[in-house]
Amino acid sequence: MTLPHHGWRRRDASAIYQQHVGPNMTPMVDVVMVILIFFMASTVIMGPELLLRAGLDAKKGPKGDQRFAIAAPVFTLRLHVESNRVVATGLGLDAAPLDWLAGAAKSLADEIDPDSASVSIAPEDQVPYEAVIAAQDTLTAAGFRKVKLK
Repeated sequence: MTLPHHGWRRRDASAIYQQHVGPNMTPMVDVVMVILIFFMASTVIMGPELLLRAGLDAKKGPKGDQRFAIAAPVFTLRLHVESNRVVATGLGLDAAPLDWLAGAAKSLADEIDPDSASVSIAPEDQVPYEAVIAAQDTLTAAGFRKVKLK
């Protein structure tokens, strides 16, 4: 006995192909997903860069315009040992005894704004730690607020 084929449809490959209407969308969806992932990844990378600030002084130019702001000065004070004594180079000193640092720092602080200037102390390995602390105290007493150790 044969079963009636009423309501049944063919399931072979040619019948499925004949029912297909329109272009294949799979490659286009793949390309759109790759572009979407690219843009998402690039915004994650660029996000923190938007929060970075340039190392400019907060002083404003004419009429409050910040385009003319000048970067804060950066100085380096090098400490090293010569003939069993600590000498300083930088801030107007050239292999001068550490006792002369107070005068050089004070004269530099009179010429520039010491609050905006940054001074880095770069000691050699042989320099005693007490000399580094003395140099930092001398610079702080002269008015420099941004003193760091390299």
